Amino acid sequence: NEDNAGTMAIAHERQGLGYDYPTVGIENLKKVTPADIQRVAKKYFSTRDVIISVPSSDVKRMVEQE
Repeated sequence: NEDNAGTMAIAHERQGLGYDYPTVGIENLKKVTPADIQRVAKKYFSTRDVIISVPSSDVKRMVEQE
């Protein structure tokens, strides 16, 4: 609704994102490449900081046992 859109536009402006953040933000996300993600990951993560998790029924069983 228009009231909510206006409120969100004001919130985005106050955060320094710009009133058109939802549109611009999506366009910027579409520009991100796998190489960009790898570069940032190498900068901020070491191999010991990375955990890969895949949901499975085994996890559900372990949670139910606790």
